[in-house]
Amino acid sequence: MTWLTPIAGLLLAAATIPPLVALYFLKLRRQPRAIASTLLWKRSLEDLRANAPFQRLRMNILLLLQLLALALLALALAQPQVDTGLQRGGKTVILIDNSASMNAIDLSEDLEKPKTRLEFAKEDAIARVEKFFGGGIFSGGSGEVMVIAFADRADVRCNFSESRNQVIDAIRSIAPTDGRTKIGEALQLARAYTSSIDPDKNPLAAIESAMLVIFSDGRIEDIDTQAKKTGETIVFNRVGSNDADNVGVVRVAAERSPDDPDRIQVFASIGNANAIEVRCDVELSVNEAAKSITPDPVVVPPARLIGTTDEPRRKPRRAGETEDAADDEAPGESEGATSATGAADSAALAKAIASGGKVVPGREQVVFLPFAQPRDAVITVSQLRKDDLPIDDAAALVVPPARRLRVAYVGVHSPLLRVLLRGMPLESYDELSAGEFEAAIADGTTEQFDVVVLDKYTPPEGIKLPAGRYLSFSGTPVSDLAPYAEHERVLFRVARQDHPVFRSVNATDLFVAKSQAISPPREAEVLMEGTEGPLMISLDKGGVRVLHVCFDPLLSNWPFSRSWVNFVPNALEWLGSSGDALALAGLQPGSTAAIRIPTAADNVELLHPDGHSEPIVIRDPGQFAYGPLTRVGIYSLSWSEPGQAERLTRRFAVNLLNPLESVIAPVDNLAFADAAVKESGIVGTGNSRSSLWPVLLVVVLLVLLLEWWVYQRRTA
Repeated sequence: MTWLTPIAGLLLAAATIPPLVALYFLKLRRQPRAIASTLLWKRSLEDLRANAPFQRLRMNILLLLQLLALALLALALAQPQVDTGLQRGGKTVILIDNSASMNAIDLSEDLEKPKTRLEFAKEDAIARVEKFFGGGIFSGGSGEVMVIAFADRADVRCNFSESRNQVIDAIRSIAPTDGRTKIGEALQLARAYTSSIDPDKNPLAAIESAMLVIFSDGRIEDIDTQAKKTGETIVFNRVGSNDADNVGVVRVAAERSPDDPDRIQVFASIGNANAIEVRCDVELSVNEAAKSITPDPVVVPPARLIGTTDEPRRKPRRAGETEDAADDEAPGESEGATSATGAADSAALAKAIASGGKVVPGREQVVFLPFAQPRDAVITVSQLRKDDLPIDDAAALVVPPARRLRVAYVGVHSPLLRVLLRGMPLESYDELSAGEFEAAIADGTTEQFDVVVLDKYTPPEGIKLPAGRYLSFSGTPVSDLAPYAEHERVLFRVARQDHPVFRSVNATDLFVAKSQAISPPREAEVLMEGTEGPLMISLDKGGVRVLHVCFDPLLSNWPFSRSWVNFVPNALEWLGSSGDALALAGLQPGSTAAIRIPTAADNVELLHPDGHSEPIVIRDPGQFAYGPLTRVGIYSLSWSEPGQAERLTRRFAVNLLNPLESVIAPVDNLAFADAAVKESGIVGTGNSRSSLWPVLLVVVLLVLLLEWWVYQRRTA
């Protein structure tokens, strides 16, 4: 509660209360009258004693009521105000966090039907809206309320409205997601709707300030890149318990043995977001049937603060045995992320986490022994310890069946490339002339190939590459990669070494005599650059994925190095598995799934993890694209084909796999770039409070009526 004019209230109290009390000490002037006896005048005698000067002040209900009325008048003049959480007579934007961490159940007391943080946040927001619209005539002027839900993307659920039901329905319609927590887009939307569209006519100082009411646990990735704007009022309503507990699977991968493709090995990383060390069992299941479990509980170190002493590397725990391996860094984890254990006390770490310190979960690696799995399967790694965020307790992979690639070569220019392809362990290898390839395009039979290698091939006018995967050397496979000139004597500059095509590939000594000068489109990704421009470009557009090398290998020294022999198989594997082994790379919430399907596919449907089915309209033949994916779990894509009695199905998995989102301990304040907003606190100059003086005046009137009634009873 705040007071706008406290001095005025004190002055009124000082000027009226002492004189009122003094009046009860003074003796009234009365005219003398002769009477026979005073026995019948007891009330008059009491009145005389009460008004005799310099006597002890006696209890008097009238005095108390009059003092109460004056005190209430003084309080009303001081203009007390209370925070209602919403802004009266102006614009209020309610921003509700519906990211993955808001699915935590740490606040729920009902273990059979637990409620998530998001449900608590929605209930609190609805209660404030009902109070805002139901305040009556003494609650201030009515304002407008807008509702925005935010995770990795922002969603306007309700534009500014004065309708109570519309705002409440918008809040109730906010659905949970498993995305990352980012508020930047939500703030941009809120400011776009509250800013003046004509600054010359309505300067910023004249615009009524907007109020932003945030419901979140405060674990917002980009909060330190956002700043409070002039005229904004920000209220942070923290959602979550300081005792939140979470351990989750933060990474999972699987690979087939090059020597025995029927055998597969699974790797996982378990993250601990708590301030203390935990132990948990880790289970591997195949098609929902338990396959293996760690013989002893896995010991996972506590969460780590960025910027303290280094943590020693830990060894991976195998299901059945242990062997040395380096601990890989978590996504978004800097080199300064270090252990907060040892000298640091767990209570101090918990306090640092609650205060918004930069935290990443402690991690322990788990490696399962290889097992035979020639067919496709859903492989799931689960940690079996109960905690407050179930969605990251398991991560799944949809592993395709073991098979080799079907490759076609188009061109007659590079015998060295053809010899390399012939020596690879492929399921099938075909060499086509340009005419034969164009006939296959016309017949629609190019789908039989997993990857097509284009050697200095440019489709003639009127012919476009069909949906598929292409490894191209020189030439112009698609119009977006048309060269505008030619460079000579180009040296290697930099490459995306983390990309799969550069596994065991070192091109630092690469020299190119002649290369194409290409200006790649925005959607393309440059994988290798030379001194004169791009040397390798990846383009995925309209169902066509092209890995284009901007020079003829014979006009370079690359074929004479070992990296060339590694690059070609890497490129074929990456292109060939991009549509089939979607599981091996994995998808995260907020991403888009892109899968190759037959061009004749019809009646395409997508089955979501919650069981509901959605019909899909295929805009690009042979290419399924859907996103953003908002929930974790197994998705199933099915379609029918002419001549097929049963529907065909492809599955893919979406996992949280976000160590930062697995840290669910709420923070006490939002650390904006220029200011900090404390829990339930306000930063800004806007008026977000409701006045109490009208209510106090009503109470004064009631007290005066009561005083009049008591006086009348006494004098009747």
